[in-house]
Amino acid sequence: MAQRLQHGRRWWTNGTGLWRSFLVALALTAVPAWAQDDSSALQLYRLAAQADALALEGQWTAAVAQYQKAFEAHPPFARHWIRGLEAANQARDTAALRAWMPHAARCGLPPSRFLDQTDWSWLHGSSLAAQWAMQAQTWHRQYAQRIDSALLEEMQALFARDQVLRRRANKLLLRWFGGAQKRWDQHSAQAAARIQTLTEAGRFPGERLLGLDHQGRHAKLEAQRAHSGMAMVLLIHYFSSPNDWPTTVYEKACRSGQLPPWHLSTLAHFQRQFGQKAAAPAFGEHPAIGQQAPVPISAAEKAAMDRNRAYWGLLPLQSMERARQQRHPDLIYWPLY
Repeated sequence: MAQRLQHGRRWWTNGTGLWRSFLVALALTAVPAWAQDDSSALQLYRLAAQADALALEGQWTAAVAQYQKAFEAHPPFARHWIRGLEAANQARDTAALRAWMPHAARCGLPPSRFLDQTDWSWLHGSSLAAQWAMQAQTWHRQYAQRIDSALLEEMQALFARDQVLRRRANKLLLRWFGGAQKRWDQHSAQAAARIQTLTEAGRFPGERLLGLDHQGRHAKLEAQRAHSGMAMVLLIHYFSSPNDWPTTVYEKACRSGQLPPWHLSTLAHFQRQFGQKAAAPAFGEHPAIGQQAPVPISAAEKAAMDRNRAYWGLLPLQSMERARQQRHPDLIYWPLY
């Protein structure tokens, strides 16, 4: 664990020039589109990405101030709270830690998740840690009460069925002679249609309604990922084939704060990689996908992708390349399971 944390710290602090790269992408994007589109969720994503860039430069105090602006714009996702709290920890900003930890815990992130890490040992035995321990169960109950249990049960059933059909389809004889691939495709289409209907009604089955994943929901799901990935996996399996890309549906969900921008990027990547090639917006290669070498792209294409990433509040490709080089991409974008 300590080695992993040190590796993560090197990745965060080894980011020379990334802040400037983000500002360049920001400037190139800002004039026409942003003036017309200033939803509070988009402001959260963009301000948080600016804070991420500061953290990558090791500018912890400035990052904390920027995360505070982001958190005031729109309710954050769990990963936003993680990044903000990690910056506050590095800055030894007890005021920010005191203010943010209750909110993070009510999003499904218990204080023990942080205090168990080596970098947080300076708080062990402190009155602040004692207060968190006393309040942890209350915060967890508040978190659990906001979960839509009926919708969670429905998504768990769809996800479990998907995993069974996927295993069968991965067996060559069952795939081609037993109809396993066809049954999996049919299930993927049904699941994607249901998720789209929910999303159009303002109820994307993700973190806001289902809370965070853990193995009690399915053996493949890990609490460490700090997100809700069941619907995402179902959609990815559908968009990994040349099916229609409902652009407005999922972009609207992202603008309204239902769907985080890193999930929008993931869906778009799979659609461009395996589906209707140019149907989805270009974000660049997603670091969580595959081990294959990235397809070379021109400087102009990279600039266009970075403008798109800046619009949605995602860090530029240069920072994601550094994450791949450090073999630690999950500091910002985590694997889906």
